[in-house]
Amino acid sequence: MSNFGVLLKNNLLLSIGRMRGKKKKRSFGKAVFLSCLICVLFVAIFSFYAWTAYKNLASAGLDYLSTAVNALTMLSLILGFLRATNSKKDSDSDLLLSLPIKKSTVVMSKVVTKYLYDLAIYLVIALPFLVISCINHLDYSTLTYVMLILTSFVLPLISVGITLIVDFIVSKLFNKTKFAGLLKSLFMLVMFFVIFLAYSFTTNNFYSVLINNFIFVHNFKNIVILLLASLILILLGTFLFTMSFGKNTSRYKSKNKTLKFTNSSSPYRLFLKKDFNFYFSTPSYLINTIIGPVMMIVITIIMASLNNQSSSSILNLDFRLFLTLLLCTLLSFSASTSNISAPSISLENKSFWIIKSSPVKISTYFLSKLSLHNFIVLPVVIICSTIFAVVLKLTFVQTLLLISLPALVTIFNSIFGLFLGVCLPVLDYESETKVIKQSACVFLTMLTSFVLSVLPFIIQAIFNMENLYFVLFICLIVNLVFIVISTILLFTVGIKKFRKIPC
Repeated sequence: MSNFGVLLKNNLLLSIGRMRGKKKKRSFGKAVFLSCLICVLFVAIFSFYAWTAYKNLASAGLDYLSTAVNALTMLSLILGFLRATNSKKDSDSDLLLSLPIKKSTVVMSKVVTKYLYDLAIYLVIALPFLVISCINHLDYSTLTYVMLILTSFVLPLISVGITLIVDFIVSKLFNKTKFAGLLKSLFMLVMFFVIFLAYSFTTNNFYSVLINNFIFVHNFKNIVILLLASLILILLGTFLFTMSFGKNTSRYKSKNKTLKFTNSSSPYRLFLKKDFNFYFSTPSYLINTIIGPVMMIVITIIMASLNNQSSSSILNLDFRLFLTLLLCTLLSFSASTSNISAPSISLENKSFWIIKSSPVKISTYFLSKLSLHNFIVLPVVIICSTIFAVVLKLTFVQTLLLISLPALVTIFNSIFGLFLGVCLPVLDYESETKVIKQSACVFLTMLTSFVLSVLPFIIQAIFNMENLYFVLFICLIVNLVFIVISTILLFTVGIKKFRKIPC
């Protein structure tokens, strides 16, 4: 096998091997099984999404396949821009460059590995749409399906190219600054907001038109333009990546040699300040937990921007209460995706021994973690709920329900997430992303919060209740009970578990 093949195989095996973590009891076969299980879950999720889109779009006479195309194009931009400042720097660059292998071979193995990861994602999204279209005999030509599959092979070139280019530029711009982590986090947040907002209002941008023409308008010009743009991006990104690979990136060095002593603050305020600084200076932490609030803001902007005629047509319908229930579910679901408190204990990592050895009450430390979560998510929930209520001209009771239910789900999410984070800590991780996105505490917290988010529809479906006020009030009581139980568990069992966590 060539050097390139050996490096590529090694990169893929390392990715699978990370599923084992540092536990010797977990075999490599189990890691492969977990990887396959995750792939099956993703296929199931996108298959459900494709089937739901078919029922709602194809049955209404709308273009069904364009849904998959728009999802692919938006995802390629999100992956390309946001992953740039979230990418883990190669820790094996010195070792690889010391081997009797060409630098170009090492770099190409890294780039091709990124390409294969993205290719798997795009195929998982595109194939369910294609299969459901074929099963239901939708009016698409065979060539359209072929071009959709080809697009899944072309888009990774664009997303990987964007990642490499943006990562090079952002590193040059921000690494020398004092607030490099914060600036990178703000950059990712702004880019996500711009991309999501742009695709929420219109899909007639240059990039979407380019992809749609490639798939649906079959001519030589469209094919050449897309392939040429993709090759330019990936070649430029590979060139910049080659220039920076193996080189130490310059960091900010403070010239201040004096010590400044400030007035003493309470332990709670000091912990909260530390958590805020860490949160906004860690791009992977920020971007993976801020998506929910950003989605709420975007949806609220779209709702508030409706013209008077559209708003009046909605208000003339006699389902304001149903809209309240629907919006409660939507806002609660969005808030549930922001798991800030769940990984916060694990993210202490090497500084955890300092926390445990400090003469501060554990309950004070827990309150700072809960406050960080609620200070970031809860104001967005309340503001967006209030704007929804004003735009839709809901009654006082409906407004109160619309604000209270998502707020209670948010509070429960913070408390229960912190409790699971104490019970299931992961302090031996290699990458922060593993804790933020792949840990058991985050998964279980999100799953429980999702169930509470859709609880109104579950109660209505099981008990066939027509009084929606009664359904919402039951949900409020259930959320309050869950909050009380999780609070008791956190400050009793959670404190005992915290003391037993090894440093």
